[in-house]
Amino acid sequence: MLKRYYLNVNANYIRKKYNVDLPSFQLSIEEKFFDDIITPGHKAPVIIKGSCSIIRWGLVFPFSNSLLHSAKIESISKKPAFKNSFLKRRCLIPASSLFLSINKKMECKISFKNSFSLAGIYDICSNKNEPHFAIVTKDQNIPVLTNNSNISTPLILDKEKEKLWLNPNSKISQLKNIAQEEIEDTNIEILN
Repeated sequence: MLKRYYLNVNANYIRKKYNVDLPSFQLSIEEKFFDDIITPGHKAPVIIKGSCSIIRWGLVFPFSNSLLHSAKIESISKKPAFKNSFLKRRCLIPASSLFLSINKKMECKISFKNSFSLAGIYDICSNKNEPHFAIVTKDQNIPVLTNNSNISTPLILDKEKEKLWLNPNSKISQLKNIAQEEIEDTNIEILN
C-alpha cells in the first residue's frame, strides 16, 4: 500500500516534461525545486488539463471523515465515489520514488532512472471548494517482496500512457488495459 512518495524536480523540469503552464507564484522562481516527501493531506504538483496545479492529496467525501488517497483501477469505474472523476477528471502526479508498505515490518522504495508519472483522479471537495486528488492503484505481484501475493501499487505511466490517461476520449477498456502492462527499469530497495 502506498503511504508516501518523493518528488525531487525543479519547476522547469515539470514545465518541459509535461508542456504545461505553472501556477503564477512559481513563474518568477525559475529554479524552484520540489524536494519533499508527500503524504496524504499534503499539497503537491498535479498535471490537469494542460497546466500544473498544486492541490491536496486525498479526496474528501461527505460520507467519510478520512481522506481517500487511492482508488483501485479494477473497480474505479463501478464505485460511485470515484466513477465521475475517473470518467471526467483524470490527472498525472509527478513522482521521483514511491514508498510501499508491504506489511507492518517491511517497506520498500521503488524508483526509476528518471522521474515518472502516477495515474490520478481529482475532484472538487464540496465542503472546502478546493480540488483534491487520489492516486490510482492496481493489484500487482512483485515476487521479490510478497512471496507471490498481490499488493496494491500505484499505476505508473510512461509518456505514451500519460497521453492516453489524459485523453477525455479514451475508452474505459483502454484505461484499464494500461494496468496490465509493466514498466521496465524499476529499482526496488527493501527498507526495514
